[in-house]
Amino acid sequence: MNVFFPDNIFTRLLFNSLNKNEKQNISFKPSSLLSNAITQDSNSIALIPTLEIITHPELYISASVGISFDLSLCNSFIYYEPGKSDIKKINLAGDISSMDVILLKIFFKELYNSEPKLKLQTSLPDKLTGNYLISGDENFRGGRYEKGISFSEEMVDLVSAPYVNFILASQDRILIEDYSAVLLNGIELIDSETESQLNIDINSKKFIKENIISVIYNFGEQDIVGIKELLQLPYYYGFTKEIVDLKLV
Repeated sequence: MNVFFPDNIFTRLLFNSLNKNEKQNISFKPSSLLSNAITQDSNSIALIPTLEIITHPELYISASVGISFDLSLCNSFIYYEPGKSDIKKINLAGDISSMDVILLKIFFKELYNSEPKLKLQTSLPDKLTGNYLISGDENFRGGRYEKGISFSEEMVDLVSAPYVNFILASQDRILIEDYSAVLLNGIELIDSETESQLNIDINSKKFIKENIISVIYNFGEQDIVGIKELLQLPYYYGFTKEIVDLKLV
C-alpha cells in the first residue's frame, strides 16, 4: 500500500505521531498531485484537498479522519496590499491546489461581488507586494502569518461549519476502513509538544502550540457537515453542474 500526504506542517505533525513501521509507506506530494496519485494506483490512499472529490466522485472517503480547521490556525492565509481597497489581482503561492482557486473565486464573489485575476507565483519575495493567497508552510516562515488573514476563518463564516481542508480518500473501501483506524491511533499521540519538531521560527511554533486544539484530525458530525457545505458552493456558483454524492466510509 502507498500512502500520500500533502507536505505541510499539519500532516507532518500527524506523520510524527506514527510509529516507524507506519511511516514507511508514506510519501509527501504537492496537494495538486494527490488525487491523480491515488486514481493511478488502486492500492493507495491519500489526504487530498476536499474539493478534489468533485473531479473524482468515484473515490471513497473517510468519515472519521481528515484535517479540519475552525479558528485562526490553518494552512492558508490571505494577504492584502496595505492601503488598497480595489482588488483586481491576487497572486497564488505555496502549495496551491484547484480547491484554493475555486474557493478564492467564490469568496471574492460572495464578499465583494468581484472577480479578481488570479496569478500563480512560482516563488515568493521576502517582502510581499500586492495581494496574495499563500497555502502551506510559507505562511510560517518568519511569522508571515501575523500579517495575513486566516482563510479558514473566512470559510467558516461562509459555510457556518468547520473548514475541512483535507479528506482521506482511496479507490478501495477496505483501505479507507483499515487506514482510518491506523491514523486515529496516531492522532491520539499528537500533543502540545509535537510542534517542537517543526523547522519553523519560535513565534510560529508558539502560535501553533497555542492553537493546535482547533485543528481537527478525528472527524465528528460537524466536519461531515463542513464537507457537504463546501461541496455545495461550486454548484451554487456555477463551477459544477451537480453536487457530488459522497461515498463515506
